[in-house]
Amino acid sequence: MLSGNEDDVIKAIVKFTRGCLQSHYFKDANGRTFVPLMLNHLLKQNGLSPAIIMTPNHFSGFSLNELVSEVKSGMQLYKESTVSNSKKTIQNLAVKDILNSPEKCQQLIDKSLSSHPLIQLAQLNEPYIRVANGKITCGGLQAWTQKSNTSPALKSILQNLYEEKVSTIKASLNSNQGENKPPVKTGEILDQITQRHTIHAEQNVAKASKPDDTRDITIKM
Repeated sequence: MLSGNEDDVIKAIVKFTRGCLQSHYFKDANGRTFVPLMLNHLLKQNGLSPAIIMTPNHFSGFSLNELVSEVKSGMQLYKESTVSNSKKTIQNLAVKDILNSPEKCQQLIDKSLSSHPLIQLAQLNEPYIRVANGKITCGGLQAWTQKSNTSPALKSILQNLYEEKVSTIKASLNSNQGENKPPVKTGEILDQITQRHTIHAEQNVAKASKPDDTRDITIKM
């Protein structure tokens, strides 16, 4: 492990990574090899969080301080982007709120999501699958998603939030159509991503029962 404070360690790792990339040891895939793979390996090896680097090519020419700033931002993005954030929030939801206050639950889950729109979709899809399979315990009730009709209520909350996020992304794409940007078919890419998500594939299935219809368990407060 490297010695020094966290900033010194990150700076040393970034300097080494940038040097490897600029040396261009391989005919192809230098960026993919040295930035997402080696950089994160070195960060973890030194007890630091991995980083999500949105533009690995920056390591070809950006200054050391600029790259250190990007890595720090990427480390924060990684911490925000773990699926466990939304899963923990869902596990802490009270069953009475799931049944009676879906908007409140939706707001709480929303606050636990990453600031990155596409990562938000993944953070909603994975818990949705777990809820559908009865693998999430909420409000201290063991395997309650398997033993009551509250599972559809929670699935509906997640699905509604997911659809809101997709609509927000599409609205943002439409607002950028007039700008001078590379001809990337971002709308098609979004469709390809959502089509792989179980939560999206089931969005046309009948909506979950309303809360008044799902109060089939006794909750002692």
